[in-house]
Amino acid sequence: MSYGITYSYNMKDKTVEYNIIDTSKKGRSSLGYAIVWTKIYPISSDIEDEFPLELRQKYEELCERPEFLDELQPEELNIVELIADEDCAWDQPCKFGHRVEQHAVYCHASHWLYAPRKCRRNRTNYKHEDCRGFKSNPNQEETI
Repeated sequence: MSYGITYSYNMKDKTVEYNIIDTSKKGRSSLGYAIVWTKIYPISSDIEDEFPLELRQKYEELCERPEFLDELQPEELNIVELIADEDCAWDQPCKFGHRVEQHAVYCHASHWLYAPRKCRRNRTNYKHEDCRGFKSNPNQEETI
């Protein structure tokens, strides 16, 4: 089985609903998969991509793996990264961030269970260094 996490915000009630979905079974989630766990939490002012502890514990139990693996798993570039032919680089503060033509930074932290597809960090409000999957990039050029 394989699982995923979905979440949706209700700004009227100031809540966020988290779902763990079974992506190998059809069901009633907004993505068309079976929901195996759901819970509603108040919207927090904490960093935007931190999942609640209860959710992380259940997800790790279902996936039968810890949040971090000791070694990186091989990961290929996605289709957007493959067709981009200019101005792409591994020049982010985090060594797993691959910038593509100034429009997105894709996360390649394949050892991290909660790695997002695209990095939502920036250099001011949500610093790269505050991400749970962050590893310093030794190849990042210093900017003056």
